[in-house]
Amino acid sequence: FCTIQQALGIAANGDTILVRAGSYTSFSANGKAVTLRGEGCTTTRIVGQPTGPAAHVVNTGGTFVLSGLRLEGGNPALL
Repeated sequence: FCTIQQALGIAANGDTILVRAGSYTSFSANGKAVTLRGEGCTTTRIVGQPTGPAAHVVNTGGTFVLSGLRLEGGNPALL
């Protein structure tokens, strides 16, 4: 997938999404209980816009895990 949002769109609860090193745009994970696993917080980053969060996680119905990636920018970085 080209974006994290695309991968989240087809992910099922309990899935792990592996995120290669690089910079990605912000995403929204409404209703998803998944793991986003990056290749490392120094090489994998999610960059938010000044007026919104880098990651928006709402009503997952389970556990949402961010691992091995860095949230940058955004206001706030995580919502």
